[in-house]
Amino acid sequence: MPKKLRLTAEDALPKTLTACGLPLACEVDKGEKPPCNGDMSPVYIHTNLLHTGTAHVGHTLSKNRDLLKSMGVMYAGTHSSLATYLKRVPTTVLEVATRTRHWMAEGSCPDAELMNVQQLMSKVHCAPCATPAVLSSELFYTLSPISMRALSHMLRPRPVNIVMYYRNLRDMAVSHYRHLLRTAQIGTGACSETCAYDPSDLGVTSSLREYISRNNPKTNPTDGFGAIGNHLVQQISRDSALFSVTLIDYEGALKLGDVTDSLLRSAGLPDLSLHEMPERASNRSAFGLVHETFGDELLRQAFKYIYDYALEEKNLSLVGGRTNDLNFNNLTIAKYSEELPTSKINLTDLADQARVLDNTVRRMFSAHFWHEKGYWHDQQATLRAIDQEPRTALDLNHTAMRELCKTDLWKARFQEQLEHLPTHMHLVNLTKRGEREARARERIDLVRSVKEAKVRAAGAGAGRGAGAGRGGGAGEVGGGEAARARGGGGADC
Repeated sequence: MPKKLRLTAEDALPKTLTACGLPLACEVDKGEKPPCNGDMSPVYIHTNLLHTGTAHVGHTLSKNRDLLKSMGVMYAGTHSSLATYLKRVPTTVLEVATRTRHWMAEGSCPDAELMNVQQLMSKVHCAPCATPAVLSSELFYTLSPISMRALSHMLRPRPVNIVMYYRNLRDMAVSHYRHLLRTAQIGTGACSETCAYDPSDLGVTSSLREYISRNNPKTNPTDGFGAIGNHLVQQISRDSALFSVTLIDYEGALKLGDVTDSLLRSAGLPDLSLHEMPERASNRSAFGLVHETFGDELLRQAFKYIYDYALEEKNLSLVGGRTNDLNFNNLTIAKYSEELPTSKINLTDLADQARVLDNTVRRMFSAHFWHEKGYWHDQQATLRAIDQEPRTALDLNHTAMRELCKTDLWKARFQEQLEHLPTHMHLVNLTKRGEREARARERIDLVRSVKEAKVRAAGAGAGRGAGAGRGGGAGEVGGGEAARARGGGGADC
Protein backbone atom coordinates (compact mmCIF):
# COMPACT_ATOMS: atom_id res chain seq x y z
CA MET A 1 0.00 0.00 0.00
CA PRO A 2 1.54 3.36 -1.00
CA LYS A 3 2.58 5.64 1.82
CA LYS A 4 0.08 8.42 2.48
CA LEU A 5 1.42 11.82 1.52
CA ARG A 6 1.43 14.23 4.45
CA LEU A 7 0.67 17.83 3.54
CA THR A 8 2.29 20.61 5.52
CA ALA A 9 0.93 24.00 6.45
CA GLU A 10 2.94 25.48 3.59
CA ASP A 11 0.95 23.42 1.07
CA ALA A 12 -2.27 24.99 2.28
CA LEU A 13 -1.05 28.58 2.06
CA PRO A 14 -2.07 29.23 -1.57
CA LYS A 15 -5.62 28.07 -0.74
CA THR A 16 -5.63 30.33 2.28
CA LEU A 17 -4.51 33.33 0.25
CA THR A 18 -7.20 32.70 -2.34
CA ALA A 19 -9.88 32.30 0.30
CA CYS A 20 -8.78 35.58 1.89
CA GLY A 21 -8.99 37.43 -1.40
CA LEU A 22 -5.20 37.92 -1.63
CA PRO A 23 -3.29 37.27 -4.86
CA LEU A 24 -1.11 34.18 -5.13
CA ALA A 25 1.54 36.00 -7.16
CA CYS A 26 2.64 39.56 -7.75
CA GLU A 27 0.23 41.63 -9.79
CA VAL A 28 2.29 43.69 -12.23
CA ASP A 29 0.78 46.76 -13.87
CA LYS A 30 0.88 46.93 -17.64
CA GLY A 31 4.20 48.24 -18.87
CA GLU A 32 6.00 47.61 -15.57
CA LYS A 33 8.76 45.08 -15.15
CA PRO A 34 8.17 42.29 -12.64
CA PRO A 35 10.27 42.28 -9.46
CA CYS A 36 13.81 40.97 -9.83
CA ASN A 37 16.00 38.91 -7.57
CA GLY A 38 19.09 41.06 -7.93
CA ASP A 39 20.04 44.29 -6.21
CA MET A 40 16.99 46.06 -4.85
CA SER A 41 16.36 49.50 -3.43
CA PRO A 42 16.29 49.76 0.36
CA VAL A 43 13.38 49.83 2.75
CA TYR A 44 13.67 52.94 4.92
CA ILE A 45 12.18 52.42 8.37
CA HIS A 46 11.38 55.61 10.25
CA THR A 47 11.10 54.95 13.96
CA ASN A 48 11.44 57.08 17.05
CA LEU A 49 10.47 57.65 20.61
CA LEU A 50 7.26 59.61 20.93
CA HIS A 51 7.11 63.32 20.17
CA THR A 52 9.58 63.71 17.36
CA GLY A 53 6.91 64.30 14.73
CA THR A 54 6.39 60.59 13.99
CA ALA A 55 2.60 60.82 13.83
CA HIS A 56 2.78 63.93 11.64
CA VAL A 57 5.26 62.22 9.29
CA GLY A 58 3.02 59.15 9.00
CA HIS A 59 -0.09 61.22 8.27
CA THR A 60 1.72 63.38 5.71
CA LEU A 61 3.26 60.43 3.86
CA SER A 62 -0.10 58.64 3.80
CA LYS A 63 -1.83 61.76 2.50
CA ASN A 64 0.68 61.98 -0.37
CA ARG A 65 0.94 58.27 -1.17
CA ASP A 66 -0.05 58.72 -4.84
CA LEU A 67 2.30 61.67 -5.29
CA LEU A 68 5.18 59.68 -3.85
CA LYS A 69 4.36 56.78 -6.16
CA SER A 70 4.52 59.10 -9.15
CA MET A 71 8.00 60.13 -7.97
CA GLY A 72 9.11 56.49 -7.73
CA VAL A 73 8.74 56.05 -3.95
CA MET A 74 6.43 53.53 -2.31
CA TYR A 75 5.02 54.50 1.06
CA ALA A 76 4.13 51.13 2.57
CA GLY A 77 2.28 52.60 5.57
CA THR A 78 2.38 52.76 9.37
CA HIS A 79 1.64 49.15 10.21
CA SER A 80 1.17 48.61 13.93
CA SER A 81 0.15 45.06 12.98
CA LEU A 82 3.69 44.33 11.83
CA ALA A 83 5.22 45.39 15.15
CA THR A 84 2.67 43.33 17.09
CA TYR A 85 3.26 40.33 14.79
CA LEU A 86 7.02 40.47 15.34
CA LYS A 87 6.54 40.57 19.11
CA ARG A 88 4.30 37.52 19.35
CA VAL A 89 5.35 35.11 16.58
CA PRO A 90 7.93 32.44 17.55
CA THR A 91 11.24 32.52 15.67
CA THR A 92 10.77 29.06 14.17
CA VAL A 93 7.41 29.98 12.68
CA LEU A 94 8.81 33.26 11.38
CA GLU A 95 11.65 31.43 9.61
CA VAL A 96 9.20 29.26 7.64
CA ALA A 97 7.00 32.25 6.87
CA THR A 98 9.98 34.26 5.65
CA ARG A 99 11.23 31.44 3.45
CA THR A 100 7.87 31.02 1.75
CA ARG A 101 7.03 34.73 1.89
CA HIS A 102 3.65 33.75 3.25
CA TRP A 103 2.88 34.98 6.73
CA MET A 104 -0.57 33.48 7.09
CA ALA A 105 -1.48 30.03 8.34
CA GLU A 106 -4.45 28.03 7.09
CA GLY A 107 -7.74 29.37 8.35
CA SER A 108 -6.31 32.69 9.53
CA CYS A 109 -8.46 34.90 7.30
CA PRO A 110 -10.48 36.33 10.18
CA ASP A 111 -7.20 37.51 11.73
CA ALA A 112 -7.02 41.07 10.39
CA GLU A 113 -3.55 41.53 11.84
CA LEU A 114 -2.10 38.65 9.83
CA MET A 115 -3.83 39.85 6.69
CA ASN A 116 -2.29 43.29 7.15
CA VAL A 117 1.17 41.76 7.52
CA GLN A 118 0.69 39.60 4.44
CA GLN A 119 -0.54 42.55 2.38
CA LEU A 120 2.34 44.72 3.53
CA MET A 121 5.00 42.14 2.77
CA SER A 122 3.43 41.35 -0.60
CA LYS A 123 3.37 45.05 -1.43
CA VAL A 124 7.06 45.45 -0.62
CA HIS A 125 8.24 42.29 -2.38
CA CYS A 126 6.10 42.87 -5.45
CA ALA A 127 7.37 46.41 -5.99
CA PRO A 128 9.87 46.96 -8.83
CA CYS A 129 13.54 46.66 -7.90
CA ALA A 130 14.30 50.34 -8.32
CA THR A 131 11.39 51.48 -6.13
CA PRO A 132 12.47 52.32 -2.58
CA ALA A 133 9.94 51.68 0.19
CA VAL A 134 9.26 53.71 3.32
CA LEU A 135 7.76 52.40 6.57
CA SER A 136 7.03 54.81 9.41
CA SER A 137 5.96 53.88 12.92
CA GLU A 138 7.13 54.75 16.43
CA LEU A 139 6.23 51.18 17.43
CA PHE A 140 9.36 49.85 15.72
CA TYR A 141 11.30 51.62 18.47
CA THR A 142 9.82 49.19 21.02
CA LEU A 143 11.01 46.05 19.21
CA SER A 144 13.82 43.92 20.58
CA PRO A 145 17.01 43.30 18.53
CA ILE A 146 15.69 39.79 17.75
CA SER A 147 12.47 41.21 16.34
CA MET A 148 14.33 43.86 14.32
CA ARG A 149 16.62 41.19 12.89
CA ALA A 150 13.55 39.13 12.01
CA LEU A 151 12.09 42.18 10.26
CA SER A 152 15.23 42.52 8.15
CA HIS A 153 14.91 38.85 7.18
CA MET A 154 11.28 39.37 6.21
CA LEU A 155 12.27 42.22 3.90
CA ARG A 156 15.11 40.37 2.16
CA PRO A 157 16.62 40.80 -0.39
CA ARG A 158 15.93 44.49 0.21
CA PRO A 159 18.42 46.12 2.57
CA VAL A 160 16.98 47.92 5.61
CA ASN A 161 18.02 51.43 6.61
CA ILE A 162 16.84 53.02 9.86
CA VAL A 163 16.06 56.74 10.06
CA MET A 164 15.60 58.28 13.51
CA TYR A 165 15.01 61.79 14.79
CA TYR A 166 17.01 62.84 17.82
CA ARG A 167 15.29 65.31 20.18
CA ASN A 168 16.64 66.77 23.41
CA LEU A 169 15.78 64.87 26.58
CA ARG A 170 13.99 67.68 28.41
CA ASP A 171 11.39 68.35 25.72
CA MET A 172 10.99 64.66 24.91
CA ALA A 173 10.31 63.69 28.55
CA VAL A 174 7.83 66.50 29.21
CA SER A 175 6.03 65.81 25.93
CA HIS A 176 5.83 62.11 26.67
CA TYR A 177 4.26 62.82 30.06
CA ARG A 178 1.66 65.08 28.46
CA HIS A 179 0.94 62.42 25.88
CA LEU A 180 0.37 59.75 28.54
CA LEU A 181 -1.88 62.04 30.56
CA ARG A 182 -3.87 63.11 27.51
CA THR A 183 -4.40 59.57 26.18
CA ALA A 184 -5.03 57.91 29.55
CA GLN A 185 -8.31 56.02 29.76
CA ILE A 186 -10.52 56.94 32.69
CA GLY A 187 -11.94 54.05 34.71
CA THR A 188 -11.26 51.36 32.11
CA GLY A 189 -8.72 48.65 31.40
CA ALA A 190 -6.40 47.76 34.27
CA CYS A 191 -7.99 50.53 36.36
CA SER A 192 -11.58 49.44 35.90
CA GLU A 193 -13.81 50.66 38.75
CA THR A 194 -10.88 51.20 41.12
CA CYS A 195 -9.04 54.35 39.98
CA ALA A 196 -9.20 57.10 37.39
CA TYR A 197 -5.87 56.48 35.62
CA ASP A 198 -3.75 53.36 35.32
CA PRO A 199 -1.00 53.80 37.96
CA SER A 200 1.43 51.69 35.95
CA ASP A 201 1.60 54.55 33.42
CA LEU A 202 1.13 57.68 35.51
CA GLY A 203 1.60 56.62 39.11
CA VAL A 204 -0.80 57.39 41.94
CA THR A 205 -0.95 61.17 41.47
CA SER A 206 -0.64 61.36 37.65
CA SER A 207 1.78 64.27 38.18
CA LEU A 208 4.82 65.28 36.16
CA ARG A 209 6.97 64.99 39.28
CA GLU A 210 5.98 61.36 39.82
CA TYR A 211 6.33 60.56 36.11
CA ILE A 212 9.94 61.78 36.09
CA SER A 213 10.85 59.96 39.29
CA ARG A 214 9.29 56.70 38.05
CA ASN A 215 10.46 56.74 34.44
CA ASN A 216 13.79 58.51 34.55
CA PRO A 217 15.67 57.23 37.62
CA LYS A 218 19.45 57.24 37.64
CA THR A 219 21.29 53.96 38.16
CA ASN A 220 23.89 55.87 40.18
CA PRO A 221 23.44 59.34 41.67
CA THR A 222 26.57 60.51 39.83
CA ASP A 223 25.26 59.46 36.38
CA GLY A 224 24.88 62.27 33.88
CA PHE A 225 21.38 61.20 32.80
CA GLY A 226 18.66 58.74 33.74
CA ALA A 227 16.77 55.80 32.28
CA ILE A 228 15.19 57.63 29.33
CA GLY A 229 18.59 58.76 28.07
CA ASN A 230 20.10 55.31 28.65
CA HIS A 231 17.31 53.70 26.67
CA LEU A 232 17.85 56.10 23.77
CA VAL A 233 21.60 55.42 23.64
CA GLN A 234 21.09 51.66 23.87
CA GLN A 235 18.47 51.66 21.12
CA ILE A 236 20.68 53.63 18.73
CA SER A 237 23.60 51.30 19.54
CA ARG A 238 21.53 48.16 18.89
CA ASP A 239 20.13 49.45 15.62
CA SER A 240 23.57 50.63 14.48
CA ALA A 241 24.92 47.12 15.02
CA LEU A 242 22.24 45.64 12.76
CA PHE A 243 21.49 48.28 10.13
CA SER A 244 22.62 51.45 8.47
CA VAL A 245 21.29 54.20 10.77
CA THR A 246 20.73 57.86 9.96
CA LEU A 247 20.12 60.34 12.79
CA ILE A 248 18.38 63.65 12.13
CA ASP A 249 18.70 66.55 14.55
CA TYR A 250 15.06 67.40 15.36
CA GLU A 251 15.61 71.05 16.25
CA GLY A 252 17.89 71.52 13.24
CA ALA A 253 15.32 69.89 10.94
CA LEU A 254 12.62 72.27 12.14
CA LYS A 255 14.75 75.15 10.90
CA LEU A 256 14.55 73.73 7.40
CA GLY A 257 10.75 73.43 7.39
CA ASP A 258 8.66 70.28 7.65
CA VAL A 259 10.26 67.26 9.31
CA THR A 260 8.72 64.98 6.64
CA ASP A 261 10.79 66.60 3.91
CA SER A 262 13.93 66.26 6.04
CA LEU A 263 13.19 62.56 6.47
CA LEU A 264 12.80 61.99 2.73
CA ARG A 265 15.91 63.99 1.82
CA SER A 266 18.01 62.17 4.42
CA ALA A 267 17.17 58.92 2.60
CA GLY A 268 18.11 60.42 -0.76
CA LEU A 269 14.46 60.52 -1.84
CA PRO A 270 12.56 63.39 -3.50
CA ASP A 271 10.75 65.54 -0.95
CA LEU A 272 7.18 66.86 -1.03
CA SER A 273 8.09 70.57 -1.14
CA LEU A 274 5.94 71.15 1.92
CA HIS A 275 7.49 74.53 2.64
CA GLU A 276 6.17 75.84 -0.69
CA MET A 277 2.95 73.79 -0.60
CA PRO A 278 1.96 73.38 3.07
CA GLU A 279 -1.49 72.10 2.06
CA ARG A 280 0.19 68.78 1.32
CA ALA A 281 1.16 68.41 4.99
CA SER A 282 -0.89 66.63 7.60
CA ASN A 283 -3.64 68.70 9.17
CA ARG A 284 -2.03 68.01 12.53
CA SER A 285 0.66 70.62 11.82
CA ALA A 286 2.51 72.08 8.87
CA PHE A 287 5.87 71.70 10.60
CA GLY A 288 5.53 68.47 12.53
CA LEU A 289 4.89 70.25 15.85
CA VAL A 290 2.21 67.81 16.85
CA HIS A 291 -0.52 69.05 19.18
CA GLU A 292 0.63 68.01 22.63
CA THR A 293 -1.64 69.66 25.15
CA PHE A 294 -4.66 71.86 25.77
CA GLY A 295 -2.89 73.35 28.78
CA ASP A 296 -5.28 71.43 31.02
CA GLU A 297 -2.83 69.19 32.90
CA LEU A 298 -3.88 70.51 36.33
CA LEU A 299 -7.53 69.76 35.60
CA ARG A 300 -6.67 66.30 34.32
CA GLN A 301 -4.77 65.61 37.53
CA ALA A 302 -7.69 66.98 39.59
CA PHE A 303 -10.18 64.78 37.75
CA LYS A 304 -8.98 61.73 39.66
CA TYR A 305 -10.41 63.31 42.82
CA ILE A 306 -13.80 63.63 41.13
CA TYR A 307 -13.53 59.95 40.27
CA ASP A 308 -12.62 59.08 43.87
CA TYR A 309 -15.52 61.19 45.21
CA ALA A 310 -18.01 59.34 43.00
CA LEU A 311 -16.62 55.98 44.07
CA GLU A 312 -16.26 56.61 47.80
CA GLU A 313 -19.20 58.92 48.49
CA LYS A 314 -21.77 57.67 45.97
CA ASN A 315 -20.56 54.17 45.17
CA LEU A 316 -20.55 55.18 41.51
CA SER A 317 -17.90 54.18 39.00
CA LEU A 318 -17.07 56.80 36.37
CA VAL A 319 -16.24 55.32 32.99
CA GLY A 320 -14.80 57.77 30.49
CA GLY A 321 -12.49 55.91 28.11
CA ARG A 322 -9.98 57.96 26.11
CA THR A 323 -9.93 61.70 26.63
CA ASN A 324 -7.23 62.78 24.16
CA ASP A 325 -9.69 64.97 22.21
CA LEU A 326 -11.44 66.34 25.29
CA ASN A 327 -10.41 69.81 26.45
CA PHE A 328 -10.80 69.75 30.21
CA ASN A 329 -10.87 73.56 30.19
CA ASN A 330 -14.45 73.22 28.94
CA LEU A 331 -15.60 71.08 31.88
CA THR A 332 -17.66 72.44 34.75
CA ILE A 333 -14.80 71.93 37.21
CA ALA A 334 -12.68 74.34 35.14
CA LYS A 335 -14.59 77.26 36.72
CA TYR A 336 -12.60 76.62 39.88
CA SER A 337 -9.20 76.06 38.27
CA GLU A 338 -7.81 79.24 39.83
CA GLU A 339 -8.49 77.79 43.27
CA LEU A 340 -6.61 74.55 42.63
CA PRO A 341 -3.49 74.25 44.84
CA THR A 342 -0.29 74.02 42.81
CA SER A 343 3.37 73.22 43.28
CA LYS A 344 6.30 74.17 41.03
CA ILE A 345 8.65 71.64 39.49
CA ASN A 346 12.14 72.82 38.67
CA LEU A 347 13.22 71.42 35.29
CA THR A 348 16.86 72.40 35.81
CA ASP A 349 17.99 68.85 36.60
CA LEU A 350 16.20 67.51 33.51
CA ALA A 351 17.83 70.23 31.42
CA ASP A 352 21.26 69.33 32.84
CA GLN A 353 20.66 65.68 31.93
CA ALA A 354 19.63 66.76 28.43
CA ARG A 355 22.96 68.59 27.92
CA VAL A 356 25.01 65.60 29.06
CA LEU A 357 22.98 63.25 26.87
CA ASP A 358 23.35 65.60 23.91
CA ASN A 359 27.14 65.58 24.20
CA THR A 360 27.11 61.80 24.62
CA VAL A 361 24.93 61.14 21.57
CA ARG A 362 26.94 63.48 19.34
CA ARG A 363 30.23 61.98 20.51
CA MET A 364 29.14 58.34 20.11
CA PHE A 365 27.10 58.62 16.91
CA SER A 366 28.48 61.66 15.08
CA ALA A 367 29.05 59.56 11.94
CA HIS A 368 25.34 58.72 11.79
CA PHE A 369 24.02 62.29 11.78
CA TRP A 370 22.68 63.55 8.49
CA HIS A 371 24.39 66.56 6.84
CA GLU A 372 22.33 69.27 5.17
CA LYS A 373 22.94 73.00 4.95
CA GLY A 374 24.84 73.03 8.20
CA TYR A 375 21.85 71.87 10.26
CA TRP A 376 22.76 68.21 10.32
CA HIS A 377 24.63 68.59 13.58
CA ASP A 378 23.04 71.76 14.88
CA GLN A 379 24.00 71.51 18.52
CA GLN A 380 23.30 75.20 19.07
CA ALA A 381 19.66 74.72 18.06
CA THR A 382 19.35 71.83 20.50
CA LEU A 383 20.99 73.74 23.33
CA ARG A 384 18.70 76.73 22.73
CA ALA A 385 15.70 74.38 22.93
CA ILE A 386 17.00 72.97 26.23
CA ASP A 387 17.54 76.42 27.72
CA GLN A 388 14.37 78.08 26.52
CA GLU A 389 11.48 78.92 28.81
CA PRO A 390 9.70 77.63 30.72
CA ARG A 391 12.30 76.31 33.13
CA THR A 392 9.63 75.26 35.60
CA ALA A 393 6.35 73.39 35.34
CA LEU A 394 3.19 73.41 37.45
CA ASP A 395 1.82 70.33 39.14
CA LEU A 396 -1.23 69.93 41.29
CA ASN A 397 -0.36 70.07 44.99
CA HIS A 398 -1.85 66.70 45.88
CA THR A 399 -1.25 67.02 49.63
CA ALA A 400 -3.34 70.19 49.76
CA MET A 401 -5.88 68.79 47.31
CA ARG A 402 -6.58 65.78 49.51
CA GLU A 403 -7.49 68.15 52.33
CA LEU A 404 -9.77 70.20 50.07
CA CYS A 405 -11.57 67.04 49.01
CA LYS A 406 -12.81 66.61 52.57
CA THR A 407 -14.64 69.96 52.55
CA ASP A 408 -18.31 70.33 51.66
CA LEU A 409 -17.44 73.09 49.19
CA TRP A 410 -15.34 70.87 46.96
CA LYS A 411 -17.65 67.90 47.37
CA ALA A 412 -20.43 70.10 45.99
CA ARG A 413 -18.20 71.10 43.09
CA PHE A 414 -17.39 67.45 42.36
CA GLN A 415 -21.10 66.63 42.44
CA GLU A 416 -21.78 69.49 40.03
CA GLN A 417 -19.27 68.03 37.60
CA LEU A 418 -20.81 64.56 37.90
CA GLU A 419 -24.16 66.06 36.92
CA HIS A 420 -22.63 67.65 33.81
CA LEU A 421 -20.39 64.94 32.39
CA PRO A 422 -19.32 64.89 28.73
CA THR A 423 -21.53 62.71 26.54
CA HIS A 424 -18.99 59.88 26.24
CA MET A 425 -18.68 59.51 30.02
CA HIS A 426 -21.17 57.70 32.21
CA LEU A 427 -21.63 56.53 35.79
CA VAL A 428 -22.17 52.93 36.84
CA ASN A 429 -24.21 52.47 40.03
CA LEU A 430 -22.21 49.88 41.90
CA THR A 431 -24.87 49.61 44.64
CA LYS A 432 -27.61 48.60 42.24
CA ARG A 433 -25.28 46.40 40.30
CA GLY A 434 -24.09 44.89 43.56
CA GLU A 435 -27.69 44.20 44.51
CA ARG A 436 -28.31 42.59 41.12
CA GLU A 437 -25.18 40.51 41.48
CA ALA A 438 -26.18 39.55 45.02
CA ARG A 439 -29.62 38.43 43.81
CA ALA A 440 -27.97 36.51 41.00
CA ARG A 441 -25.66 34.81 43.50
CA GLU A 442 -28.67 34.02 45.70
CA ARG A 443 -30.43 32.41 42.74
CA ILE A 444 -27.32 30.39 41.94
CA ASP A 445 -27.00 29.35 45.59
CA LEU A 446 -30.69 28.40 45.69
CA VAL A 447 -30.40 26.24 42.58
CA ARG A 448 -27.27 24.63 43.99
CA SER A 449 -28.94 23.95 47.35
CA VAL A 450 -31.99 22.42 45.65
CA LYS A 451 -29.75 20.15 43.61
CA GLU A 452 -27.79 19.15 46.69
CA ALA A 453 -31.04 18.47 48.59
CA LYS A 454 -32.24 16.24 45.76
CA VAL A 455 -28.94 14.40 45.76
CA ARG A 456 -29.14 13.90 49.54
CA ALA A 457 -32.77 12.78 49.32
CA ALA A 458 -31.91 10.33 46.58
CA GLY A 459 -28.98 9.05 48.62
CA ALA A 460 -31.18 8.65 51.73
CA GLY A 461 -33.83 6.83 49.71
CA ALA A 462 -31.25 4.49 48.27
CA GLY A 463 -29.93 3.87 51.81
CA ARG A 464 -33.40 2.97 53.14
CA GLY A 465 -34.00 0.64 50.21
CA ALA A 466 -30.72 -1.10 50.82
CA GLY A 467 -31.55 -1.47 54.54
CA ALA A 468 -34.93 -2.95 53.76
CA GLY A 469 -33.33 -5.41 51.39
CA ARG A 470 -30.88 -6.53 54.02
CA GLY A 471 -33.72 -6.96 56.57
CA GLY A 472 -35.74 -9.07 54.13
CA GLY A 473 -32.78 -11.32 53.45
CA ALA A 474 -32.27 -11.93 57.17
CA GLY A 475 -35.93 -12.94 57.56
CA GLU A 476 -35.61 -15.42 54.74
CA VAL A 477 -32.57 -16.91 56.39
CA GLY A 478 -34.41 -17.19 59.72
CA GLY A 479 -37.45 -18.79 58.05
CA GLY A 480 -35.26 -21.36 56.36
CA GLU A 481 -33.70 -22.37 59.64
CA ALA A 482 -37.15 -22.73 61.22
CA ALA A 483 -38.31 -24.87 58.34
CA ARG A 484 -35.27 -27.08 58.63
CA ALA A 485 -35.89 -27.41 62.33
CA ARG A 486 -39.47 -28.46 61.69
CA GLY A 487 -38.39 -30.85 59.01
CA GLY A 488 -35.75 -32.32 61.30
CA GLY A 489 -38.30 -32.91 64.06
CA GLY A 490 -40.53 -34.88 61.72
CA ALA A 491 -37.73 -37.17 60.69
CA ASP A 492 -37.00 -38.03 64.32
CA CYS A 493 -40.58 -38.99 64.85
